[in-house]
Amino acid sequence: MSTSPSQLGKQVELKIVKMMRKEGLSVTYPVVGGKGIDALVKKSNGQDAEIQIMARGEDVKDGHAALFAAITHVPRKNYWFVFYSMRLDTILILSSKEFVYESSLNTDGKNVGKRTIKFNGNKNGAEYILERFEKYIAKDFSRIVTGATECMLKKVFLISCAKRQRDYRCEAQFLYAESPMFRESLEYARSVVSDDAIFVLSTKHHLVPLNKPLDPYDQPPEDEKGRAEWGTAVIKQIESEFDLPNTKFVILFRDDHCEELTPHLPHKQLPLKGLTQGKRLPKVRELLFSGQKEKYGIKEEVQPTE
Repeated sequence: MSTSPSQLGKQVELKIVKMMRKEGLSVTYPVVGGKGIDALVKKSNGQDAEIQIMARGEDVKDGHAALFAAITHVPRKNYWFVFYSMRLDTILILSSKEFVYESSLNTDGKNVGKRTIKFNGNKNGAEYILERFEKYIAKDFSRIVTGATECMLKKVFLISCAKRQRDYRCEAQFLYAESPMFRESLEYARSVVSDDAIFVLSTKHHLVPLNKPLDPYDQPPEDEKGRAEWGTAVIKQIESEFDLPNTKFVILFRDDHCEELTPHLPHKQLPLKGLTQGKRLPKVRELLFSGQKEKYGIKEEVQPTE
């Protein structure tokens, strides 16, 4: 016998609450039901965060593994959505404000006035979380406790150094400027944040502010041990420089070096992940164009699929 939506919702609610308590979170249930509140989580500031838990089952239509439709919601403070797709075995956490920003408002039909969000794509029969939503994938529930929403996180860009360098001592922002990849990565970063939130990841000098003078240098030889030592040094610098729970790192670097950093960063974005060398520069140009659209308020509408 198949599980009804209400039974599925209750099962997932118990599963999520159990996971929260296993992490040591203080979780209670509201005294009065309704109002879209399934649980209350005590935040680090002593306030209660209101949680709505939503589930998508195994037997939903192909391509709709993480489609959540017909949601009635008015923006609220201290309110969080926990979405769980059983088929993708993935949890996504969004604040009320993030959900309103990312979802689409139904303008006609029986669900007019309600919201729809589709986290997944479907390519060649394989469902996956869309890149724009990867930042909401949750391995734990720390965002709820700290209250660190995407819109509150300080954004810091880490961009790759380059073999191609000027032949004289100068600031990092100029040393690598002959490299198209560096130039356009820097331009993209500057379209989003100020210079004090942009750092160069140097294979020799580790984490480098844009205005730090450097002499030209040869790239050190790379091997697994060398990358591990490099990663340890960079993470040590990052931990001393930034408030990690409240900082999101956008990393424009090769996968092999990113792998040394990402396990230590609770909030990160990897726009170049999985791309070969020839595809990285076009991707950065695409990001730059998208960033300019966002800067000037141009937003594409995402239509609900059901």
